[in-house]
Amino acid sequence: MTKHYMTNFAIEFPTGNFVFLSANALHYNLPEESQRTVNNSHIYFIVDVPKATIDPNSLSVSEISNKEVKMTMDLLYRFNGSQKRVPVGSQFDKPLELLENEVSVRISDYPHIALEILDSNKHVSRAINANEIGFYFQVEDLIEYKVLYVGQAFGNAANRNSMDRIRNHSTLQKILAESNATKPDRNVLIGMFEFGNAHFVTASNPNDESAISGLEDYQRTMNTLNWKIPLKQQISIIEAAIIRFFEPEYNISLKDNLPSKNSKTLAECYKYEISNIVVNVATMFDNFWGIRNLLYSEKVPKNSWHVISIALHDANERKNFFSIGDQMFEPRGVLRHK
Repeated sequence: MTKHYMTNFAIEFPTGNFVFLSANALHYNLPEESQRTVNNSHIYFIVDVPKATIDPNSLSVSEISNKEVKMTMDLLYRFNGSQKRVPVGSQFDKPLELLENEVSVRISDYPHIALEILDSNKHVSRAINANEIGFYFQVEDLIEYKVLYVGQAFGNAANRNSMDRIRNHSTLQKILAESNATKPDRNVLIGMFEFGNAHFVTASNPNDESAISGLEDYQRTMNTLNWKIPLKQQISIIEAAIIRFFEPEYNISLKDNLPSKNSKTLAECYKYEISNIVVNVATMFDNFWGIRNLLYSEKVPKNSWHVISIALHDANERKNFFSIGDQMFEPRGVLRHK
């Protein structure tokens, strides 16, 4: 008879802060909060989204005060071959907050990709990209990001966030070149994500008569819960799980061979008898109700919260983390070795 264990273990990785940047933003100074997220990031996504511009003739300023400006404008973009025009602005009760010494606004020169905010000397104080405006107003097509590539943003001790490596990464350069040549209506963005440390979750199966129990099971449990997973290994597990889930077109490895008992990335998971890996990829903003991005791929539908669950063992050989007795309560979409 196949031997089953009473206690099963899973490790879960929660999403922390994240930020999406235009590819050229990697070459410039970032706002303090964005830079902090980049500095602490573990995983990066390369995505694309319809490229938005602003109709320069549509800008209408209704009121400027010392603290904000109320205005409307039309965003333009192409989606599935059709031109779209979406009005946005203060008619939705979302005026633009002005910083110190900012006094006026205008649309940037051709190709009109940004709203420029000017100071009292008519110098550009800052510029807000049309895609950022589309995100702020949650324009449906402009918050849907197709995942093209996933990689590790974790660098060495001297270069913690490895921004130089990302800027010059051959895959990013290839995606940018191919996008410019074949997808002129889409923008390439970089998403930088932090992830929390692994959480251990245990589940018992008291109705399984073949399960071990008592001291033997207690020793197994303490051995697993005392496992200190190195940060580098945690990031490798997260990266592998995300690639296996989205199967991005520019990722070559890890699409088909996860999970596998021969996987170097998962070797320690098998050693410590982990049954399931769960990675949460959430692109919702806690401080702003209703503000979100939707990630998707050719395989995965659009959503702002993807729960990636990977089963490391064949349910016919070993009771699953989601089993109680002979009953299975496994959530839909659990991934197994192909």
